[in-house]
Amino acid sequence: MQKEYKFYVYILTNYSKDVLYVGFTNNIVRRIIEHKNGFGSKFTAKYRLNWFSPRFLNRSTSFRNDN
Repeated sequence: MQKEYKFYVYILTNYSKDVLYVGFTNNIVRRIIEHKNGFGSKFTAKYRLNWFSPRFLNRSTSFRNDN
């Protein structure tokens, strides 16, 4: 049996909303703070959270639904 976790799929966008960044994480608050501080992806440091969903229960399900 696969252990279940809550994962979040999220979308960041620039202010003109012509560029999207899709990611996933198990801690949405921590990950948004990391983006804002340039950790992991400096590309998204000025982007804002546009959407997120906490409905995925395990890592493989998150990957399948992230496409």
